[in-house]
Amino acid sequence: MVNLFSVGTRLEELKLLENYTSVTVKKLLDSNNRISFQGYFNSVETLKNYFLNVAEKETPAIILNSSGGTEDLINIIVSECKLPVLILADNKRNSFASSLESYAYLKDNYPVKIGYCETIDEKIITAEIFCDVINTINKINKSRFGLIGKPSDWLLTSKGINGFGEFDTSLVNIDIKKLIDEVEVVSEENTSGIINNWKSTYKNILVDDKSLIESAKAYLALKNIIKEFQLDFLSVRCFDLLAYNFTACMGISLCNDDGITSGCEGDIPATFTMIIAQQLSGNPVWMANPSSINKERNEVVFAHCTVPSSFLDNPSESELTTHMESGKSTALRGPLKKSQVTILRIGSKFDKIVAVSGQIKDSNMKEEHLCRTQAVIKIDGDVEKWIEQSLGNHQVICYGDLLPALKYFCDFIGVELIKI
Repeated sequence: MVNLFSVGTRLEELKLLENYTSVTVKKLLDSNNRISFQGYFNSVETLKNYFLNVAEKETPAIILNSSGGTEDLINIIVSECKLPVLILADNKRNSFASSLESYAYLKDNYPVKIGYCETIDEKIITAEIFCDVINTINKINKSRFGLIGKPSDWLLTSKGINGFGEFDTSLVNIDIKKLIDEVEVVSEENTSGIINNWKSTYKNILVDDKSLIESAKAYLALKNIIKEFQLDFLSVRCFDLLAYNFTACMGISLCNDDGITSGCEGDIPATFTMIIAQQLSGNPVWMANPSSINKERNEVVFAHCTVPSSFLDNPSESELTTHMESGKSTALRGPLKKSQVTILRIGSKFDKIVAVSGQIKDSNMKEEHLCRTQAVIKIDGDVEKWIEQSLGNHQVICYGDLLPALKYFCDFIGVELIKI
């Protein structure tokens, strides 16, 4: 939970503070069940007494700052809580002035941010972003990342990685043969429900039943491994599976739909970026290759052979075809929403993220020599600058503008955010 404090100047009675902020407090609580209200404070002594008696001091917090003269109160809350704190300031009664003074004093030693909001609705949105960031940090730091097989040989940025920098995520190494063996023991009978669902969902199925069966087996095998090793996320060295005439394309797609963030080719930084984006946005995201650029239009063509079905604009207009490079097994091809997106990637040292916003202009072009799901994205920055700052091949694409939440996340976790 995130604790909420309402603070005001000692020059006014506590009842006035309550009258002034109670509507905002109620709306914050009604809109977000992750927030727990701790009370109204205008006295240093009362606030110190609160922290002397509270069971758990070190918690993330939101400070609703209603006036000037609250610097000492903010200082006590931030220094006692120690975990990320958001100061909600507005344009009335010197709220922003005292918030800025407090922030300037505290920011070098504590994870604290200012959210400047002129309306209650803005405060609700800012508090929601803050809570999403806190949940993301907690989830990532308590999670188990399963690497099934080593990173693919061509992924230079994944070489030699055995941890995640300052993140507390556990890396669980699993031999690729474990997945192959699990596929072999999955019963064909157990795949019927999955295959029937595919046949009722997708407009065209361009592969035979054997391909569907093996792809469904791969998904069920991944689920068995997730359960056995208690994994929260995973990435698969999937090209090794081609020797056995199946791929993990559909298995990875379904895992992402299930909320188990899953990446391709054993790409550790790209999959870790997927985790960040999926946790911050609350929705499945897409890992893809940048395949070509148009410098004049600042456009990039992205493509990959796996995508969460929930990321598609219309699954009924999508189809199941083969994996592009091999012509084997099953892969998903379909249209994406013509929507705002954020493109991002963390570096191999897990200390910086490059991100840019953009707009999907076209998709499902069905270019023969590209991976199956395809999209043209016009980025808001300079495409050549984006290339120069790039941290690797596979990029992560999520719907919407993730940059405000990503800024909070990077500031609190100590990662440099490079916005193009």
